[in-house]
Amino acid sequence: MMIKAVIFDFGGTVLDTETPRYQSFLEAYRQQGAELDWSLYAQCIGTGFQDFNPYEDLLGRMKLPVQLNAFRDAIRSRCAELTEQEQLRPGVMDALVRAKAMGLKIGLVSSLPRREIDPYLQKWGIAPYFDCIRTADDATRLAPDPELYQQAVRMLGVNPRQAAAIEDSPAGAEAAMLAGMYTVVVPNATTAGMKFGHCHARLDSLDQLELPELLDRVQGAKAMVYEPAVFWNRVLPIEHEAEVG
Repeated sequence: MMIKAVIFDFGGTVLDTETPRYQSFLEAYRQQGAELDWSLYAQCIGTGFQDFNPYEDLLGRMKLPVQLNAFRDAIRSRCAELTEQEQLRPGVMDALVRAKAMGLKIGLVSSLPRREIDPYLQKWGIAPYFDCIRTADDATRLAPDPELYQQAVRMLGVNPRQAAAIEDSPAGAEAAMLAGMYTVVVPNATTAGMKFGHCHARLDSLDQLELPELLDRVQGAKAMVYEPAVFWNRVLPIEHEAEVG
């Protein structure tokens, strides 16, 4: 089946928001004399805080005498400060330009709320490339649930098998696979050390993404059949390999 659309994850794929967020929580934990358990934190990468909430973990375990809202605002402020220093991930702009030139429909999905991604879409001038944007504001369930990808392909008017997803995290890639899409994994500094399950392709950088070759691969790809319950091991990386901070 011919590919007609490409859908990018935002946080960690288009812009590396994952590494600044991890660094922010790492600093907050250490300021309180605690260490952030990577195997626990990994559960919230690409998922929001559905499976693990570092705020609740730190405040509950340490029983800190602080106001939750003020503490959350401080972490968000630090995360925003670090994210401002990030550039678009290598190859992103070229991929968007080429996809548009090839007449592909382009979507964007994110487990972040829209207010947290709009400033960066405006900063880098990439909002006009996207024919649809679906964020945490639009979903009742986040990755690894496929809801956002299902919404995106419906809005783009394509069959899931006519769409390719570009993802950086195990949870996000699982969501794309469960939606029935051709899935390309491009890990970032924080997710590179995580365990990924089956996907159609894995790249070190979007600089390696050749869209004509991708189209050929999609047309020749066979559907993957798997049991969702055992498909992905996204929680227990043996060792976190990324160097942060």
